[in-house]
Amino acid sequence: MLGRLANFSIETSGPTDGELTVDITYNGRIIPAKIKGEGPNRFHISFSPVGSGTYIIRVYFSGVEVQGSPYTMEVIDANDVIASGDALSSAEISHRASFFLNLGINGSGNDVKAVITSPRGLEVPVAILDNRNGNVAVEFIPTEVGEHQIDVFYFGKPIARSPFHCQVFDRTKINVLNLPNTGFVGKPVEFDIDASLAGSGNIEITVNDGMVTCNVEKRGSRQFVASFVPVEAIPHYIQMRFNDLDIPGSPWKIDVRNPAVVTVDTRAVQLVPVGILSEFEVHTGTIYGDIQVNITSPSNRTVRANVFNLRNGFYRVEFLPMEGGSHLIEVLYDGALVPGSPFVSKAYDTSAISVSPVNVGVVGIPVEFSIDVSRAGEGQLEIMVNRGMVPNNVRMIDKTHFMVSFVPREPTPHIVEIKFNGEPIPQGLITIPIMDASGRATVMSHSNGYHREVAVNNQQSFFQFNRGQMYSEADLEVTVTSPTGELVPAKIVLQPDGDYKVEYSSRFTGRHTVEITHLGVAIMGSPFFVEIYDPSKIRVEGSRKGIVGRRMEFDIIRHLAGKAELKLEITGPRGNPIRYDMYTIAKGEHVVYTPREPGIYKIDITYGGLEVPGCPIKQEITDNSLVNADGDGLFRAFEDQVASFYVETGGQRGDLVVQVEGPNSISKCNIDQEAGGRYKVSYTPVEVGTFNVHVRWNGQEIVGSPFHPRVVNPRKVTIVGGWASLLDANNQMQLRLNQVKTVEVDCIHAGQGHLTAELVGPSGNIPVDISSRGRDRYAISFMPTVEGDYYLRIMWNGILLERCPVVGVCRSSWNGPPAASTAQQSRQAQANSGDMVDHKYEKKTVTQITQSSNNNSGTLEHPYSMDKVVMTGMGLQHAIVNQLAEFFIDGSNAGEGSPTARLSGNNLDIPVDCRIVPGQTFKYRCTYTPRVAGSYLLYVSWADREVIGSPYRVNVTRGTADAQKVVFTGESLRVGGIVGQEISTTIDTRRAGPGELTAQCMGPTKPDICDLRDHRNGTFTLTIKPLEAGKHILQVKYNGEHVLGSPFTLKIAGVPDPSKVKVSGPGILDGYLHNYQSHFYVDTHGAGGGELTVKIRGPKAAFRIEMQRKSERDRRIVCRYEPTEPGFYYVFVRWSGVDVPGSPFRVQLLDATEE
Repeated sequence: MLGRLANFSIETSGPTDGELTVDITYNGRIIPAKIKGEGPNRFHISFSPVGSGTYIIRVYFSGVEVQGSPYTMEVIDANDVIASGDALSSAEISHRASFFLNLGINGSGNDVKAVITSPRGLEVPVAILDNRNGNVAVEFIPTEVGEHQIDVFYFGKPIARSPFHCQVFDRTKINVLNLPNTGFVGKPVEFDIDASLAGSGNIEITVNDGMVTCNVEKRGSRQFVASFVPVEAIPHYIQMRFNDLDIPGSPWKIDVRNPAVVTVDTRAVQLVPVGILSEFEVHTGTIYGDIQVNITSPSNRTVRANVFNLRNGFYRVEFLPMEGGSHLIEVLYDGALVPGSPFVSKAYDTSAISVSPVNVGVVGIPVEFSIDVSRAGEGQLEIMVNRGMVPNNVRMIDKTHFMVSFVPREPTPHIVEIKFNGEPIPQGLITIPIMDASGRATVMSHSNGYHREVAVNNQQSFFQFNRGQMYSEADLEVTVTSPTGELVPAKIVLQPDGDYKVEYSSRFTGRHTVEITHLGVAIMGSPFFVEIYDPSKIRVEGSRKGIVGRRMEFDIIRHLAGKAELKLEITGPRGNPIRYDMYTIAKGEHVVYTPREPGIYKIDITYGGLEVPGCPIKQEITDNSLVNADGDGLFRAFEDQVASFYVETGGQRGDLVVQVEGPNSISKCNIDQEAGGRYKVSYTPVEVGTFNVHVRWNGQEIVGSPFHPRVVNPRKVTIVGGWASLLDANNQMQLRLNQVKTVEVDCIHAGQGHLTAELVGPSGNIPVDISSRGRDRYAISFMPTVEGDYYLRIMWNGILLERCPVVGVCRSSWNGPPAASTAQQSRQAQANSGDMVDHKYEKKTVTQITQSSNNNSGTLEHPYSMDKVVMTGMGLQHAIVNQLAEFFIDGSNAGEGSPTARLSGNNLDIPVDCRIVPGQTFKYRCTYTPRVAGSYLLYVSWADREVIGSPYRVNVTRGTADAQKVVFTGESLRVGGIVGQEISTTIDTRRAGPGELTAQCMGPTKPDICDLRDHRNGTFTLTIKPLEAGKHILQVKYNGEHVLGSPFTLKIAGVPDPSKVKVSGPGILDGYLHNYQSHFYVDTHGAGGGELTVKIRGPKAAFRIEMQRKSERDRRIVCRYEPTEPGFYYVFVRWSGVDVPGSPFRVQLLDATEE
């Protein structure tokens, strides 16, 4: 140790005559030494080191250097000890903490002392672990919060920077207080943080991964107030870490609401009748919360409100008004009033309306009566006399009392109809008798002179005479004319009571004219007009299925049904009336309503009081919120492997459609229905990237759709420089003790994911560092600290890479990779000589012998004392995917027992079948069939004891075929094609080695017809017949691997339709040569795929035509030609060889002198 006297002793044997001398040098400098005799044949030597490092000691006796000289001595300076590790500055209470010391190559942990003192002055127990080669780990477990002092001594002297100060913290002592469960957009969300007992450290707070700014205010004594202002009505997650460790309970979720997006539809309750259940809707959008409704009546009483959650953010509110007047409706969302609240609903009571009695009236004298609406509530009063044919006058006495008067002009009963807010009063129609002052009888019609509606084929009594007046039937005549002008047969029939009835039947709908004469003079009111209608000519058009929350629309087509009163009623699954909107269209009415709950909705339509045939019409409404999808296939998948997920429909009936779209492909989906309305959906992605999975139920996207699974391919993760740059001839990775090893990995073609790695060494798990090296490249670094074997597992999205685990060998001295075996040297020489080397795996026999030996032989005894076990066969080292591999176990000299074997790797365990060889006693044939390429470990045991050499490293490959060497010829894949027309290309696999070629082409919605013809010479002809227009994805694989360029994208156009080509412009019109504009346009939109040809013939034969367009995708082509002579020109425009409409166009050009 530097700063201390260095001592050592020398003993001699034999004669003592002679002189002992010692030379000590340090960095070429001679260091004085003292020699002191300690008796015969023993000497004590001491010197003072002047620096740390190696001292060379030469010992001479009688001038001759003794055997073994020179000797070396390492002098250490405590200041050279390097200390590292997090525990030197911070540590977590009750958790094992450690730091590391590098003492130099010959340092020992026995010379290290560490003293750790807690804040209360107590000494913390310490464990010092010597990891060899001068590496020491110091471990301790703190039990109290606060600053701990760490003193480290080496050979009794403090090392550099000692003492250290470690801040021990307790993240469990951080309390988050007053954190609300919900928040509101635009309003601060505050919560308290108490870290007073947690110790020293750094608190990190992020809201929604840092997307929302969080402010922290200090309150003293390590008390804080944190706040953030949400700007979106989405769940907000608060993540909190203390000294880079998650605080217990993190993350916390706060549901953020936005009352501004809540809408209340009170149109249906602006005017409501008393005593009838009324309802309105509240819509919260896509967010959920607590809806509370308070309703107050005009007399300040509370009206009970029932709130029903209809899902999808819709709520139905029902209440029953029991008194007339304005009701105040408060709607609260999570305790906050929504915009517009309180709302007003005006209730009215028609039963509270009273009408004064009316006596018999006289023609020409005003008839008066009063109406009292004082207890009826607010509303609109409507009064009609004889359906509006007789004018009436309303005079307001006060706000709730009115006087009504009218002057009758005919001595016929007058009908008074009173409505309040469109609803007839309970008294019904009021009939007022009207007398003629002269007392003479007057002919009266039942229709009282206004239009009447009559159903087809009904016979209608049209008029009658007053009793006591008799007229001969011969004096009466009737004529009925249809809307087309045709006469409809009609007759007048005398009734027993003296009245007459007109009977007729028409096959026409519409307005009919009825003329009645007496002695050739039209009776009063004649002609009459009758609307004849036919409900059977009404049809309803629209969907019979729908989704909760989505508008339902249908049309009532009645333009051929004549005119009559149309009444529509829609009832929900509970028999409740449904509010709807109805609009007039050319042929009838368009009806819109929004269902709020699942079930059967009924549509009842009457026309002129008669039910329309087919009614009630039923519409089945399903709830897409009850339909949900779940499964890995919605979130992740692997290229060329089947992915699946499930769709639960809640037992509803409907149609499920699933479409899976990749960045450049469309995957075929299989949908299998299972019991209970459950569906299993599976698909196979053919490329990596983010996919869109659309799940539609009854034509509508379900909640969460489209989903976006990430498709990856761990097989496309590669080692930069290839595996050959990493492994030696024995497929092992050579490591150096205490030196960092870096493995660079390229993931650019593997899809989006994350890279992880694990390293297991002789002492257990070894820390691994993964750092980014730019675009999708990573460096995996680690340092072996002890000699032995290491196993490196590299995973992409949790999937082990092929050829992993990689075996690494670490030795203290290393002179390069082991020499290749004789067989390997032979193969190398053959390759260097230029001879043809077979790409197939070279079969060879591997023999390994496990035997026991006694200690006297100079070797170590096997720990299990096993007898001879002989292992042979190619399956111990190599196998090919989907091919049977084998090896043999010979235990003839191993005594009683039998073998067991298992193959493990790639998160798989592959069964190994061991069967005795016929005719042999202890020889077994073992076989297995791997399904996935990669690196595996083969474990072999005999009599339940693992044989020496186990586990064996087995490399499973896909064979010798190289899909990247498959060659395509022809331009068809680049150009694309036309629906129904075959596309052909030649595929050459001769350079790719033996393998299986497959091809599949998928259109936008269905697969194309693919024919792969084998010419038996390594070449193939692929013929594709596309069945639909759009983007098609062609996958070509060789031995299961995509060939170069696959998947291919084919652009398929529709079938050529020359009739859709339009030609326009001045170039196809007549004109004068000197100022003629010869350009014209050819528009091929909608004409499908095809080839455009334009030819022009004129006075001087053919002409050169210029054709251009703005881009390759532009379907509008500009054509130009330059005529030089007057005369006739013929412009031929053809699409795929067929003349387009108007072609050939004849153009006459005149000279300026011609007239």
